[in-house]
Amino acid sequence: MAHWYLVLLVSFVVMLVGLSIHWTVVLAGALLPLVPLVTLLLRRRRRNAAQKNAGEGN
Repeated sequence: MAHWYLVLLVSFVVMLVGLSIHWTVVLAGALLPLVPLVTLLLRRRRRNAAQKNAGEGN
């Protein structure tokens, strides 16, 4: 009888591991398209800050 509890426990753990991997991949896939947008915005912010600093120095 205890063998079935062990089998159920192992299957439950495997299911939880699979679900966590699944949702990690889903979240990574959902956030991955935002990376170029964020880098573009950061690059633009740095360029604007550099132009302001260059303008204040003259």
